[in-house]
Amino acid sequence: MDISKIWYFWTSCLMIFGITQGSDETSFKFLKLPQSSVVVEGHHLVLECAGSNPAFKYSWTQNGAPLIGSYRKYVSGSDLIIRRADRHLDEGKYACVATSPDGDLTETSEPATVTVHWIRDKVEVQLVAPDSKDKISAGHDVTLRCHVEGIPDVKVEWYRNGERLSKTDKHVTKGKKLHVKNVNPNDNGVYRCVAINTAGVVNSEVNFVLRLTGTKWAEIQTVPQDKVAVKGSAPMFHCQYTNYDVLEWYFHDTGPLTNSSSFTVYKNGSLVIHNVDASKEGQYSCVGIKADSPEPPQTFSAQLSLAYLDPMNSSSIEPTFDSPYRILAEHSHSVFHCIAPQGRPTPKVTWWGGPNNTSLPSHDGKLTIKDASLSRHAGYYSCVAENLAGSQRAGFSIIVTAPPVIMSPPQPLTVDEGTRAVLRCIVSSAPYPATEIRWKKGETILPLDSAHTVSHLANGTLVINDVEFGDRGEYVCMVNTTGHDVVVSRPAMLQVIEKLKFSPKPGPKKLELGSNDKIHCKAKGAEQPIIKWARINSYGDLSTSFPSHIEDVNGTLHINGVTMQDKGKYVCTASNSEASINVTIDVDVVISPKFTVVPEDPIEAYEGYSIMINCAAEGLPQPNLQWDKNANMNDFDRSRIEVLQNGSLFITEVHRGDEGKYGCTAGNIKGLKRVETTLIVRTTEGFQPRSPDDLDPSSLPRTMAITLSIAAGYLLLVFGLMAWCRARRRKRKLIYLQEANNGGVEAGPAATSGVNLTHPKER
Repeated sequence: MDISKIWYFWTSCLMIFGITQGSDETSFKFLKLPQSSVVVEGHHLVLECAGSNPAFKYSWTQNGAPLIGSYRKYVSGSDLIIRRADRHLDEGKYACVATSPDGDLTETSEPATVTVHWIRDKVEVQLVAPDSKDKISAGHDVTLRCHVEGIPDVKVEWYRNGERLSKTDKHVTKGKKLHVKNVNPNDNGVYRCVAINTAGVVNSEVNFVLRLTGTKWAEIQTVPQDKVAVKGSAPMFHCQYTNYDVLEWYFHDTGPLTNSSSFTVYKNGSLVIHNVDASKEGQYSCVGIKADSPEPPQTFSAQLSLAYLDPMNSSSIEPTFDSPYRILAEHSHSVFHCIAPQGRPTPKVTWWGGPNNTSLPSHDGKLTIKDASLSRHAGYYSCVAENLAGSQRAGFSIIVTAPPVIMSPPQPLTVDEGTRAVLRCIVSSAPYPATEIRWKKGETILPLDSAHTVSHLANGTLVINDVEFGDRGEYVCMVNTTGHDVVVSRPAMLQVIEKLKFSPKPGPKKLELGSNDKIHCKAKGAEQPIIKWARINSYGDLSTSFPSHIEDVNGTLHINGVTMQDKGKYVCTASNSEASINVTIDVDVVISPKFTVVPEDPIEAYEGYSIMINCAAEGLPQPNLQWDKNANMNDFDRSRIEVLQNGSLFITEVHRGDEGKYGCTAGNIKGLKRVETTLIVRTTEGFQPRSPDDLDPSSLPRTMAITLSIAAGYLLLVFGLMAWCRARRRKRKLIYLQEANNGGVEAGPAATSGVNLTHPKER
């Protein structure tokens, strides 16, 4: 036995065994493990997990304890989704747990660590040393701290009047602190800090104003404060100095500002910015100048920002839903969390709604509904976010549901086939979509909408269009109200009165000449019909009289020996006491294909010569002939091979590649028949096949003429040689006889009898 076959057999067996073992319902391995991840607080995170067995179910643990899902943190398929990561609730170690369908096998992944990066959104500049503003004096040091919290460590940048402070001998930064040495009037101004880590960038909201007092420089009395303004408004900055000669305002490096359509500078030092837009956002500096002072002008700056409020949408309220409805079962409890949009200043979130559309108590944007009731909680609810830029809202409707009650179940109904049937189910329940009414026939739930049936979910109506006999049966309505068990009605019987119809409807018939055949006509209805055949004669009249070889037996025409005269139009009529129907069909008489000429098998041909493969067939209608080579239809070199009108295959110049099996197929509407022959090509020495370009059909007569000329020349040569040989033999015979007469040969008995002597070569 072949060793390779044995090896292949056992390898296949082992592969099949391995596949079947791998598909065992209890086998499992992790294909994707959860990975340790870092997420910014407030952002979303997906911990992925996947296994080899789709039948297993998945759950997760957090810090070794089973994870209890919520609308913010839940399992989707096999993955864990964490929405709006919270450093207090979401940091820890997470493991994916896969459990077999029977619960006997549990696989737990290696834990993945989730770290939440965050930064506090409230940043403040605090005075560290001295411990009081009153103790700050010229020539002493001042230490400030940027009070901010976050993970990972926060990097702090320091600014005075909007100008970045670099680390110098004068300004020493360490961690979150700024140490200003030997302060003097040059150090006066507004100190800000910017806190930065991977979770974001936060500017200080509470800044520190350093103002040394003295008589040699302008002394600030009213420090301008940061402003948030609405687009198009006219905010005002207040600024007052004492001991000064000139007060000027600058916008970034532009100034001093003067009265114009954009700005107004009042004598008391206040500045108004008109028609605020994005181009006027930025830093405004109030500068106090004392003439002839050895100290520099004093500058104190403030920031102008535009108020904004991002829009809200359906995802602003959690848990999120695709529909504008929240359906609560009576006496249930629910919590809805409104996520404030981004805005400046930070927007405030409130809840409105309920039956009376009033302001509702909430905490941290959360609306809690306890012991839901139709009278106290049904209605429309809105989460409203407000700030200086305006308000945005997102809302939904709460539908409180009670258990449904079927007030009027569907009633029995009898309809005629082909008409319209309507079944109704009247219920007392919460409105759609909280309640959906579906229909079931037997054990099959009907589609909501099709060409045949339409189920109205809201009003419980079932419409059956163009009723069929197969629609008869028992129907029930099923009332499904969210939060409650499905209620099923008692069954209603639909009776269908079957109409008279052909089953199936007869169609055109092709009869084989001389065969025995049948033409069927069947019909059914509420009452068994009588079925009769008739024929339309040459006068156009209906005749129930048939020739002796045709018999009508209970709606089936038996034809024994089909003749050409059986061709024509036939009418089948089905009738009962309710109705009468008929159908007219065309009957045609045909003859299956039959070969009258079949190709020889095998056929030999020589390279370079032409050959004709004959094939002919007859039938009614006249069959078409198709040729194939090696089972490939019409796979021929069209420049050399042609199918003639009589069906024969003509090859003008045989090539070696033409060798193979050739099939001739005859076909008409009655069927197909096929014969096959093998073409064997013999090699011709010195033959060079012509290219398709050389095989010009117009050169065929010339080729044949040349061939005939060569053949004629060959025949002349043969005849000439034969004549020469005959003359030579005659001459040699005469010489032989002369020698014999001269005595060179004795005459024997044969000579005396008169027999002609012939040269031995002539015998």
